[in-house]
Amino acid sequence: MLGLYIVLGVAFLLILIIAFKGFRQVPQAHVMVIERLGKFHRVLDSGLHMVLPFFDKPLRVIDTTSVSFDRTKPDSRPQVASADKPHGARVVDQGGRGSVSGQYYWSEFIDLREQLLDFPAQQVITKDNLVLTVDAVLYYQITDPRRAVYEIENVPLAIERLTQTSLRTAIGALELDETFDSRDSLNARLRDILDEATDKWGVKVNRVELQDVSPPEDFLEAMRAEVTAERKRRAMIKEAEGTKQAAITKAEGAKQAAITHAEGRRESEILTAEGKARARELEAAAEADAVEKLNAKLGEQTSTYLLTRGYIQAVRQAAREGTNTVFLPFDTIKALGSLGALTEMNKGRTGA
Repeated sequence: MLGLYIVLGVAFLLILIIAFKGFRQVPQAHVMVIERLGKFHRVLDSGLHMVLPFFDKPLRVIDTTSVSFDRTKPDSRPQVASADKPHGARVVDQGGRGSVSGQYYWSEFIDLREQLLDFPAQQVITKDNLVLTVDAVLYYQITDPRRAVYEIENVPLAIERLTQTSLRTAIGALELDETFDSRDSLNARLRDILDEATDKWGVKVNRVELQDVSPPEDFLEAMRAEVTAERKRRAMIKEAEGTKQAAITKAEGAKQAAITHAEGRRESEILTAEGKARARELEAAAEADAVEKLNAKLGEQTSTYLLTRGYIQAVRQAAREGTNTVFLPFDTIKALGSLGALTEMNKGRTGA
C-alpha cells in the first residue's frame, strides 16, 4: 500500500512539473522564441501557450532595455532602468561591473514595441577638419523576431556601433555650416542607411534624431564674436541708411516747396497779366465806344478833339507833379482854338 502511495505521489509530482513547464504566458506586445532540442521550432505570440516539457525551451535573448551602474558604489550590482520588464531577466555585464554607464540584460521575451536607443555623445570630424560633439538618439522596432535572435547576437549594441560609424561618415562629408543647415536631411540620410543595413536583422529603424551638435568652445567664442560684429555692422548700416533717407526726404521736401512756391508765383503773374489784359480790353472797348459816339457828334473834328484833350491831360499831370516847364507842339494853340469853337458849337446845339 505504501508503494502505491509513493507511485501516486511521484505521478502527481510529474503532472505538476509537466503542468508548470508545459504552459507559457507571453505578455502583450511581446513574443517568445521556442527551440525544440536546440533547434528553432516556433514563435509564440502574446497569450497562454502549451509546450512540451523538457523538449521545448524558450530561447534567452538580449533585451533592449539599458541598465545603469551606480558609480558611487563600484561593487554594487547593476540596476535595471525599467522596473516593469518581464520576469526572469539577468544582467549582461560585458565590460566589468561598474566600468561602463549602460549595458543590456537577458530575457525570455522579445519586445515588439518601438525602442529608444540613446547612446553616449561622440566626437566626429567635419569636412573642414573641425571636431564636433554629436549626441543622437535612434528609434527602432523588431519586425522579425527569428532573424533578430539568429542573425545578430546583440541587436542594440550592433545598432549603436552601426549608427556611430554611419554618423562619422555622413558628417565627415559635410562642412560645419552644412551640418547645421541640413540637419533634417542628415537625419533622413542616416535613417535610410541604418534601415537598409538592419533589414537583414529583422529590425526597422523608424527615426534618427541629432539631439545636439556642439562645436569646440573656442569656435563658439569666435562665432559669438562674429555674430556681435555682424549685429554692430547691421546697426551701423541701418543708422547710415536712416540718415541718408532723412536727408533725401528733407531735400525732396525743400524741392517740392520751391516748386510749389514757383508754381504759385507763376499762376499769380499769369492771373495778374490776364487781369491787366482784360482791363486794357475793356478800356479799349470803352474808348472805342466813346470815340464812336464823338465821331457821331463831331464828325471830322473828332481827331482834333482827342488830340487837344490829350494835351490838356498832359498839362494837368505836369501841374500835379510840380513841373514848371511843359513842352507842347507848335500847333497846340491852334488846336485849343479849335476846341473853343467846338465848345461854342456844342452849346449852340444844346440850346437849340
